[in-house]
Amino acid sequence: MGTFQKPACLVFLLIMAVFIVITYVHDVTRMAVLNDFADFGSYYFYSKAMNLKYNAYRLDDAAIDGLRTKFGMPVFNYPTLQSPIFFFLIGFITFFKFRPAAVVWLILNSALVLASLLLIVGMICEERKDIEKWFLLLTSLFLVFAFQPLLENMAVGQVNVPILFFLALCLYFLRRSRPALAGIMLSFAILIKMHFGLLLLFFLWKRRYRVIISTAAAWVLLELAGMLRYGPAIEKDYWITCGEFFFGRVARDISLGNYSIGPLICRVCADHFCNKFPLIVSGGIIVISLFFAAYALYHTRRAYAGTDMRFMLEFSLFLLAIFITFPHILDHHHVILYIPILLVWALLIERYDRGAFIAFLCSFLLIALKYAFGRFPMLKSGVLSIITGLKIYGVILLFFLAAYMIRKRFQKIGEGGS
Repeated sequence: MGTFQKPACLVFLLIMAVFIVITYVHDVTRMAVLNDFADFGSYYFYSKAMNLKYNAYRLDDAAIDGLRTKFGMPVFNYPTLQSPIFFFLIGFITFFKFRPAAVVWLILNSALVLASLLLIVGMICEERKDIEKWFLLLTSLFLVFAFQPLLENMAVGQVNVPILFFLALCLYFLRRSRPALAGIMLSFAILIKMHFGLLLLFFLWKRRYRVIISTAAAWVLLELAGMLRYGPAIEKDYWITCGEFFFGRVARDISLGNYSIGPLICRVCADHFCNKFPLIVSGGIIVISLFFAAYALYHTRRAYAGTDMRFMLEFSLFLLAIFITFPHILDHHHVILYIPILLVWALLIERYDRGAFIAFLCSFLLIALKYAFGRFPMLKSGVLSIITGLKIYGVILLFFLAAYMIRKRFQKIGEGGS
């Protein structure tokens, strides 16, 4: 890059990054004033109710409405899949009234987004020493804040950003050869959303047994702490409610807002096969899920010491496989995919590959853009509903792109830092 072009490019990227961050701050500020934060309302309600000695998992509708009015809250999503100890850990939000608590939650999550970005970019720069750090940071700022799932996450007050932060910390501590701390960070992610326990299969496959042991031990201790704090009856009711809610509603959700591969197939086949041949449809979904799992296992089969760029990319491949195969993936969940997005982007900056660059661009746009499929009733089921899978197509494209990067850039065992 010439003597003039480089500073000009830097200034342009700086303007672009500042613009997108200011736009994000504007949008979040507007949310703080206008939004009801239905998911955050659930966290707030449960924390406050249990602090007042209510069994929040066994309240009837009348009791919920009474407490909601008492707490000065709008309508929120009920029930929940979070455990009692989770509500104890975030109990600090109940020291505020609902609207100030929501503002605190937005500020905290925004800070965790920035911290996660710096952690991921820092780990990349630590290893890929020849990369243009200013270019990576400024472009990563754009990729992170020009991302519709992030705004969706903030709009409902979801808890995906803390999961992203804990997963980034897990990788950070692994790079520092601290597997016990890495496992503790992973246990917090699993505590928030149980299906991230599937990542333990990755560490088992990579023979990182100390991570598995520390994760399991930390998670068990956290659950026991919840039982001691609230009593075994509430812990039991949590597991019963969680099972009923997941298997009765969440795992059966085939609405337009669910972007996993299974619900998409059910929407496409709804008018033709689901009712007449449910076993065939279910079998097809299982086969497709097993394919992605086997593909991820195949590309991560090499074991070697260290937590280098290749290891983080293999971790990302497992993470992407979860997003493809798990039966309940909503728009706001995709903020967790900042890890593979930024890793793949860094490798493209380091060594340009036209085909991979085009694939990355398509993948990012498919995941990052906002869609309003609900306005078109004809897309709810049938062949035309195949259009509603644009986000999952982006995730699948990113999955194969990450696998391509593993093959293309890291051919030899242990060639993570080359």
